[in-house]
Amino acid sequence: MKQIFPILLLLITTFTIAQDRKFPPPNEAIKDELLKTFLIQLKEAVQKKDTAFIYTSLSQNIKNSFGGNDGIKEFKEIWKLKKPNSTFWYYMNRALSMPGCIQNNNTEAFSLPYIFCIPLKDNEDAFQTAVITEKNVALKQKPNKTSKTIYTLSYNVVSFVSNPSGAISTKGKNEVGDQEWYQIELLNGKKKIKGWVYYKYIYSPIGYRVILAKENGKWLIQTFVAGD
Repeated sequence: MKQIFPILLLLITTFTIAQDRKFPPPNEAIKDELLKTFLIQLKEAVQKKDTAFIYTSLSQNIKNSFGGNDGIKEFKEIWKLKKPNSTFWYYMNRALSMPGCIQNNNTEAFSLPYIFCIPLKDNEDAFQTAVITEKNVALKQKPNKTSKTIYTLSYNVVSFVSNPSGAISTKGKNEVGDQEWYQIELLNGKKKIKGWVYYKYIYSPIGYRVILAKENGKWLIQTFVAGD
């Protein structure tokens, strides 16, 4: 279950090239003071790997996957937070490192990262579309940090490139065994640009996201899933 995002990417066999558009983080400040406080506490808990805080912050019916394995008991069995190699902390930290968003004007729910809220166009597939998560991100000619920078990206919406076998073109593994470099392309006007992006600066709308919801006046973790 914890490798849903990488596996889903490898299933893609067709793609369309992302047009030259951007999806920057929302500028609107969080108005709910309880939500702001909870986010601060949650981020601190993740940094400290505070298992007790996480468990007390889970909704009783937390959604853990799209296979019906919901609830706190299943959450504990899936993530095994007390084990030193639990990847929960990595995935949750990535989700919390970016701003969040409110969907469909529902002020009782808040999703992180904001990329989950991207309005996809008709020619964009959630499985092959991604967003550059920062300003001035280097698009490299080859999948390594010393390679020539061929373009600079800032919150661009991009498309993954497929290799001859139909899988997403990637190179290397990061600290939790996910892909380290992604080959992507986009259109700058009528010019197609193709290169490599380091994993820390790109995110998929079907990647891990946390959805917080207000239950009986208290903000809780209602969903933590990847996939679609």
